[in-house]
Amino acid sequence: MAGGILTFHRNSNPGSVMQAYCLSRFLGVPLIDFTYPKRIEAIRRLCYLPGDKSCLEWSEKELPTTKRFQSENETVEFINSLDYVVIGSDEVWKHGDVHGPHLLCQFPNLYFGHKITCKKIAYAASLGHKSKFSIREVAYLDKFDLLSVRDQLTFDAIKNISVDLANRTILIPDPTFSIKFFEPSSKKEGVKWLESSFGHTNSLLNSSLNPIQWFEAVSQLKFAKTRRMHGLIACLLGNTPVSVLCDRPKVQFLFESFSLANGWPDSVTINAKITEYRNKHESFRKLIKILVD
Repeated sequence: MAGGILTFHRNSNPGSVMQAYCLSRFLGVPLIDFTYPKRIEAIRRLCYLPGDKSCLEWSEKELPTTKRFQSENETVEFINSLDYVVIGSDEVWKHGDVHGPHLLCQFPNLYFGHKITCKKIAYAASLGHKSKFSIREVAYLDKFDLLSVRDQLTFDAIKNISVDLANRTILIPDPTFSIKFFEPSSKKEGVKWLESSFGHTNSLLNSSLNPIQWFEAVSQLKFAKTRRMHGLIACLLGNTPVSVLCDRPKVQFLFESFSLANGWPDSVTINAKITEYRNKHESFRKLIKILVD
């Protein structure tokens, strides 16, 4: 059975790129190389730091993708030649955001399955910081063959639509937990912000690291600071204690899932939770196999 993954894989954000990389490797299917043109233009304009540029360049050259498609119609024709398409992970259901490139991905779009006739699977998809779906969006969600979301906010938004849709929806961790893609360092030194938030100059993004190198560098720190979900995930995978600014629902959800309010857990506790998360991914992969075989 032939399949493909449609997500935000071309990006300057290491976490966004790695969720796509990990999901492709985990499922063994390629990323469909299409990005709405105005979105990628906006991302390029936002590449201020060396790490931003390195990440975007790596995502455009090193990810396991199909050929590059130039238009929505060309992409739809290819997708509908497949047996199934996986949509997600990432904030693929967030659009019209005045604060970023999501503004350039207006509804209806391919991430809601618009024009797609093959089997549709939502994998750890997210609304971002939106708290509800519109009536028009709900009509598209109901046509998915399998539904999974990666955060409580998105799951609650689906629960508020209907009991039936909620019963069909699975809460699943971000795909960066699905495979082991780097070897954490046992040598720890230094303290850094993991992104450039609030104008911090002591940031890993000031170095020209590709996404995998960025995760490796996080594991080499003695202590980190972050406000991003994948910054926290990098610390958990690398066993690097971190101070987290939980000003986003997805970050708060992950923070609570690992009980970090009680202090940084020991490695045994962290690894046990990561194993639990990987088992959830394996269970969902089996559901996909049942659907498409």
